[in-house]
Amino acid sequence: MRETDPITGLPNEIADEFKFSGSPTNNIKIYSKEVRDGKALTLIEGIDKEKVDLVAKKLKQSLACGGTVKNGIIELQGKHEEKVQKLLKELGYST
Repeated sequence: MRETDPITGLPNEIADEFKFSGSPTNNIKIYSKEVRDGKALTLIEGIDKEKVDLVAKKLKQSLACGGTVKNGIIELQGKHEEKVQKLLKELGYST
């Protein structure tokens, strides 16, 4: 049986793709804004461009929400700032 990474839950061979490998002073901004009809949108800026799609996928799966990546910014449906901050720390990012 394959060993899995305790943080990402993925096989060890591919788990490193999700983990942060840059400078620990990376400026990651997490904030929410209200869009039409009072709906909330959580935005995450500052993730490495090479890993932004993988991180977005992991966040969407963990939070069970929809979302997309536009111009290197992750957009998640709903208000998830605290949960996103916790998940990013688990993935090795400093927020």
